[in-house]
Amino acid sequence: MTRYFGTTDVLQATITGGVLPFLIGDTVKALLAAAVLPASWKLVNRADKATTENRI
Repeated sequence: MTRYFGTTDVLQATITGGVLPFLIGDTVKALLAAAVLPASWKLVNRADKATTENRI
């Protein structure tokens, strides 16, 4: 019955056109964030140590 009304085709077209094109970009952004975030925290900690040492 869903095939008769075309909902299966609409769902497939929606996923193909609205979801799949963004998966590659989202994966690249997630990997980039996973690589950059730890390095940025190391820089923040290094700067924090430098400022606290200068206060003493």
